[in-house]
Amino acid sequence: ELLLGLAQKHRGIEDLLYTILSFYERRTDLFHVKERADDKEGFKPGQAEDMLLAQFRLFQYRYLERSQPHIARRRQPPARLVDQAASVTAAPVAEAPRAAGSAASGASAEAVGSAELPRGLSTSPLAGGHAPSAR
Repeated sequence: ELLLGLAQKHRGIEDLLYTILSFYERRTDLFHVKERADDKEGFKPGQAEDMLLAQFRLFQYRYLERSQPHIARRRQPPARLVDQAASVTAAPVAEAPRAAGSAASGASAEAVGSAELPRGLSTSPLAGGHAPSAR
């Protein structure tokens, strides 16, 4: 709810990203570059950028699987998505009960991340978070 409200108050994705990154710049050590190995805050040079890019690629691939599977099939899944799927299927599962509509514990790489919305359904928080009407 909080993020949806934030998104609705911005003029577009770039404006929202500006606000989020501005917050990180002012209130976190995301942009602080470690000068020594024993520094307690910040990241090694390039590490923060790599982290952000890895998250972008993960969520873009999840979106493509759900909304544009013909494009997702031409791409290699991000390493984190593959690692997540492998750990879910390889590890013995003793989990708390899942909420209705969540992914099954034996999810494949293709199913991970696509359980939240039916295939082909995409919502935009910048359009009020409502799914587009069926065509």
